[in-house]
Amino acid sequence: MQDSMTWYSINDPWKLNKAVIKYTKEVWKFEKESEFVVLNPKGEFVISAAVNLFWFLERSGFQVDYWKTIQLLQETMGSIVNEWIKDKNNIILFGGKDVQWIKNFVGEVRKVEKDTGIDFVMMYAGKRDLKLADHQNILDQLQKDDNTITVCGFEDQQRFWATLQSIWLTKTKTGKSIVDSSTMNDIVTLLSLDGSGEGWAAICRGSSPEMAKARGKTILDILKKYNEWEDRAKEDGFINALVPEIIGLKPPEGDHECCHLEVAATTGSTPQKVKCDLCDRVMKTFITYRCCGDH
Repeated sequence: MQDSMTWYSINDPWKLNKAVIKYTKEVWKFEKESEFVVLNPKGEFVISAAVNLFWFLERSGFQVDYWKTIQLLQETMGSIVNEWIKDKNNIILFGGKDVQWIKNFVGEVRKVEKDTGIDFVMMYAGKRDLKLADHQNILDQLQKDDNTITVCGFEDQQRFWATLQSIWLTKTKTGKSIVDSSTMNDIVTLLSLDGSGEGWAAICRGSSPEMAKARGKTILDILKKYNEWEDRAKEDGFINALVPEIIGLKPPEGDHECCHLEVAATTGSTPQKVKCDLCDRVMKTFITYRCCGDH
C-alpha cells in the first residue's frame, strides 16, 4: 500500500538528511505537532499547517482559492445554505450556550420580523468547546420554542469552528490564505466573539460580503430599539443600517470586558498580534493549559 501512494514516505526518520530536518523546522515550522503540507501536482509547495483544512480543501479539489465567509458556511454547515443564498435570504448565524440569551434573542428577531415584514432564516452554530450534552439541551429547547431554526449536527459545528481556526492559524503561520482580508476579519471576529463566553450573532444577506457581527447583549439592545433606526433600514437595507448601530454601541476603553481568542499554542504557530474586535487594541497573549476541556 505504501508503494502505491503518490508521495514519498520513510519508515525510519533517522534516515532523513539533516538539511531536510532543518528545512521542515525553519520553513514549514514543524515541531512537536503533526504537520500536513500540501504540494501541487508538480511537487511545488502550496500551503502548510493544513491538518484541519484537509477535508475542506479536498472538496475543492485542493485548489487554494479565495473563499467568502458565506462559502465557508456552505462547506461546513450543509447544503441548506445554498438555498438561502440563492433566495437572497437574510441569514442569521448565532452561537453561545446561554439558553436564556438564545431564547431572548430568537424572541427579539421574531418581533422585528413581525413589525417589518422582513423574513430571517436562522442557524445555530454552537460553540467551539460546546459539549454534546449542552448541544442536545439547546437543540431540545429550540425545537420546543421555534422549530424553524436550523440546528446543525454536533460534528458539523465542530468542523465549522475547526475550519475557522485552521484558516486563521494557517495565515498567521505561513502568510498564505485561502480567504480575502474581509473574510479573515470575519473569521477573527467570530472566533473572538465565541471566546467572549456569551451569545453572539452574525447577520448577512445572500452572498453579499457585508456581515454584521455583535456580542449577545449588544445585538439584543439594538434589536429592542429597532424603531429608532427603522427608517435607515428601509432606505439603506437592514444589514447596512445594522452595522453602524453596532459600531456606535462599542463601549469606551476600559469600560467593558473585551473579547479573547483561545487557540492551541504550538511553536511557531501562535500569532503575535491580534486586535480586539470591541476596542481595536492589541490583545495580550497567554497560554492556557486545560484538561479534558474543563473550565
